[in-house]
Amino acid sequence: MPPVRETRQTKVNSGSKANQPPPKPIVIHSDVIEISDSEDDVPAASLKRKSSLVLSLERNVKKLKEENQMHKNEEKNLKAELARVKKKLEKAKHETEAIKNDKHNLAAQLVRSQSEVIHLQSQVSSNPVPSKTCLPISEIEDDVTCEICTMKMWTPYILECGHMYCQCCLQDWFSTTLAQHLAAHPNYNINQQQMQMPYGMEHYMHLFANTMPQPKYTCPSCREELRNPPIEAFNVKSIVRAVASVEGESSPRKETGSSSRRKGKAPAVREDPWSGFFRKKPKA
Repeated sequence: MPPVRETRQTKVNSGSKANQPPPKPIVIHSDVIEISDSEDDVPAASLKRKSSLVLSLERNVKKLKEENQMHKNEEKNLKAELARVKKKLEKAKHETEAIKNDKHNLAAQLVRSQSEVIHLQSQVSSNPVPSKTCLPISEIEDDVTCEICTMKMWTPYILECGHMYCQCCLQDWFSTTLAQHLAAHPNYNINQQQMQMPYGMEHYMHLFANTMPQPKYTCPSCREELRNPPIEAFNVKSIVRAVASVEGESSPRKETGSSSRRKGKAPAVREDPWSGFFRKKPKA
């Protein structure tokens, strides 16, 4: 085999290798973890340090995740609060607009009311209204007139049914009924039923009187049976006198006991005009 001729490239490579420094020895530090296929070659201290580092990292990661979730919840709550505030602002804005519109409408209504007041004042000044409104007498003439005699009811009495007549007409009506009853029952005597009885016997006498036939007094208009005597209508009596004074008419007769009134003394007791028709019920 012929000898190999040394080329220029070979010389350069050999020269560069000769100039290179010797390799440094490899030093294994304590922080360097050697990887080996055999588990028996891994030191126990390095495994312990690895597990502590992993646990620390896991705790830090978990803590960061929790903080991140907490920040997300806070952000969500802040967004919801911001939405509520925006909604309130929109509502307040609408209310403000409504108040402005109402104010504008009230101002326009006030202007219209003032113009109407001015118009009414002008009408009142041109057509003055009398200070007192007079009610025509013809409108209340029928209310103060007796249906039987068609005269003013100077002494009006009202019945249980609500109809009203003057005293004279009612006495004549009840007298006719009493006369018919006496014709059918000659022994009837209302004064005998009202005689004085010993103490404690009035109630029994009243029960005994109820068993006797009694006259049935009725209303001249509706024929409703009356159980109680008529009652004097003082309000209507005052109205009748007011109407009569306007018309220049005076009462045809004076009331019983009116002339005997004296200053400082009580008026005389008037006799009951219905004592001859209705019995007085005993007090309980």
